[in-house]
Amino acid sequence: MNVWSKQSVFLSLRQEKKFEDALLKAKSAANLDLSSYNAWWEVALCNSELKNTDAALETFINTLELSEDFSYGWAADGKVLEAVGKRGEAIEALEKVLEAD
Repeated sequence: MNVWSKQSVFLSLRQEKKFEDALLKAKSAANLDLSSYNAWWEVALCNSELKNTDAALETFINTLELSEDFSYGWAADGKVLEAVGKRGEAIEALEKVLEAD
């Protein structure tokens, strides 16, 4: 099964708010193609929903390293940074939203 066929599965699971199952599928997809920013994005979103903030921040970094102009990624990263009290870093991430896409 390739990344794209797995993507519909973890998207459906995330929409159904089955975040732990979606996270497992997204991690599997990311491991199939380490350069897929979409797969890392899904891993990061699931981690964020599950309040795994350290893992969410790490996987948002992976996503943004693969796609530096991904404004949704910068916005979500900024949101998590703000939630953990890293206001300065959150502001920097949100400023990148304006530069991206």
